[in-house]
Amino acid sequence: MTPAPLLLLFPTAPERDACRTAFVGRAGLAVELCGFGPIVSAARTASLLEQVRPARVVLAGIAGALEPGLPLAGAHWFGRVALDGLGAGEGAGLSAPHAMGLPQWPGAPGGAFGPTIEDRLPLWCPPGAPRLPELLCVTAAAGDSAQTAHRRVRFPAAAAEEMEAFGAAAACALYGVEFGCLRGLSNLAGVRAKKEWRIADALEAVRAELSSWLEATP
Repeated sequence: MTPAPLLLLFPTAPERDACRTAFVGRAGLAVELCGFGPIVSAARTASLLEQVRPARVVLAGIAGALEPGLPLAGAHWFGRVALDGLGAGEGAGLSAPHAMGLPQWPGAPGGAFGPTIEDRLPLWCPPGAPRLPELLCVTAAAGDSAQTAHRRVRFPAAAAEEMEAFGAAAACALYGVEFGCLRGLSNLAGVRAKKEWRIADALEAVRAELSSWLEATP
C-alpha cells in the first residue's frame, strides 16, 4: 500500500460510496474501511497505520444525535470522544476506567508508547472549523428514549453517539498520529424507526464538508 499523508476512514461501504465525489482523484490520500464497532475499528486502524504511515487520520460517517436541539442532517467535527460501557456495572451504575483507577493503557515514561488512555481522548479538528464538544462511542446504539436519557445524564457534554471513533482514536494515540472525526447526524438517538432517519441527507452533509475541507487542505 502506498504511503499517504492522510488516511480517510469510513465504517461501511455505503458511507464511503456516498462521499466518493469528495475524495476520488485527490492525491496524497488513502481511503479505507475501518469496519463496524469500536473493537474492529481499533484493530483495522492499527493495521492501516502500519501500512499507510499517515500523518493524520480522519473518520467520517453517520451518528445519532444525543442533544435534542441539534438538527438532523448536519455534519459536525468533535473536540473529543468518550467511551461508554467499559468498566464495572452497567447503566447509571457503571464505574468507568478512570473511576476504577484502571486505565485501558497506562502510558509509558517519555510517551514512547502513547499517552495514558482512560475513557476520553482529544480529537483533531481543522483549524477554525466549528466543533461540538464531545462524541460518545458505544457498543450498541440507544434502543429507546429512556436509554438515550440515561446517556445524556452520564455524558452531558456528548452531542451524538456512534460506534467506531474511540477505537480508531485509541489506535492513533498509541501510534502518535493525529485523529479527527466528522459525523453526519442521521437520526435522534433512541429512535429506531428508520422512516424517521435521514441517512442520505446526513451523508450528503458529510460529503460536502469533506469536499470543502479537502479543497482547502494543501
